[in-house]
Amino acid sequence: MTSTGNLKLFLLSSIDYRSHDGQGPQYVDAMLSMSRHFGTDTYGAHRTLEGHNVFYSETDDIADACQVTAFEAIDKARGLKLSHVASFNGDPARLTTPRIDAVGVRDVRSHLLYDSHACFLVITEVCLETTAPPPTGIIENIFRQRSSFRNLGIEQYMDDVFKRATADVIQILGTPPGAGGSFSGEDIGFSEEKTLPLLMSGHAFDINPTHFANEETVGQITDGQSMSQDYPGSFFHPGWNYTIAVGFPFEVLVNILHMMIRAQTFFFSLGYMKSYFADELNMTLRRKAGIGEKEVDDAEEVRLAFYDLLAKFKGYKNRLFPKYHRELTALMERWHCNDDVAYVKDSIELNLQAKDRIHNNKVEKQNERQNTALAFIAFLQLISIYGAFGDGFSLFNNESTLFHVGTATLILSLVTFLVISRYLKSALVFGFASALTVSVVVQLGLMG
Repeated sequence: MTSTGNLKLFLLSSIDYRSHDGQGPQYVDAMLSMSRHFGTDTYGAHRTLEGHNVFYSETDDIADACQVTAFEAIDKARGLKLSHVASFNGDPARLTTPRIDAVGVRDVRSHLLYDSHACFLVITEVCLETTAPPPTGIIENIFRQRSSFRNLGIEQYMDDVFKRATADVIQILGTPPGAGGSFSGEDIGFSEEKTLPLLMSGHAFDINPTHFANEETVGQITDGQSMSQDYPGSFFHPGWNYTIAVGFPFEVLVNILHMMIRAQTFFFSLGYMKSYFADELNMTLRRKAGIGEKEVDDAEEVRLAFYDLLAKFKGYKNRLFPKYHRELTALMERWHCNDDVAYVKDSIELNLQAKDRIHNNKVEKQNERQNTALAFIAFLQLISIYGAFGDGFSLFNNESTLFHVGTATLILSLVTFLVISRYLKSALVFGFASALTVSVVVQLGLMG
């Protein structure tokens, strides 16, 4: 076998926040927890990867894709900020024999990164060695039956990586706000299902688009406006379950990689938000009695966190050069992200408005009950005052004009106060009861 060192597979594995006990995924709790301590070294040795420019000096040289690294891509991407857990690593001893002829795993390493919105990403870099030129169909075989792990003999390695990553994530997140305990392996994890394979090569390959047409049309895959048209013999398509970029200069591969990293984290963040609100709106309907000021404040915090996520993604996207901006825009449409953004926006506003309205209605009812109680107390006080007046005027005739005028003035003043204070119901009840009481007392006095 003649090694070309020119084929590299990136496995972008996003964290899986799971649902249980009839509730949505734990993503929102994790996001709020992360927002309180992102950027602090809460676990092991972290380092921040934050690039400030786009690497764009293209060359005509054939790229050695195995020299493209995730760190280089992130460091050279404006607006792409991630924290790296430097102490995290995988165990290459757990690799097994690949199941693809003429392909070997030359090197493999994994990294654990995360952003301020609690989207954790395990990036596994698999450097492959192949015969030169690579045999026809090798790319299709790597993705065969959607099981790159099995095809490349890295199943045990990835299982070990995912277990270590899950343990580290639990320790990083700590205790979610308002919860009685910490996150557990039942709440979060990693899987091949939420892994996007990204295959890169500086060499051009003859690729049959129909091999990848089970999710998309061939027309979508071979879009004439694609960046592939700028590089003869190249092929680039960020698909629904895979991405292939072959035949590009080194610098283009770096830019494609950091674009796919950002797209991957954003896509899953939107998915978790969408799943959260699918359950949250139903819970708001079923638990109206338990909604108070805290629930309204939490809904507002979730709203701010989402718009912060959206602003950061748009900020990154708008810094891209036009051809990458176009590719990312098309990818967001292909992955239905635009629909998800619209859905989450509507759900966030509806959730906040519903909780705020329910809370305000409860406050108004509480105020009404308090007003009724105050009116009753005032009524009792009036009877006491009337009793004092009655004792004072007992030496005079009960038909005394002064007695009647004083009593009427007292009642009218108190009713007027209640009306001005907008306690209309209380005023009506109080006025009617007071008038009835005075009438009975006067009648009794006349009868006596």
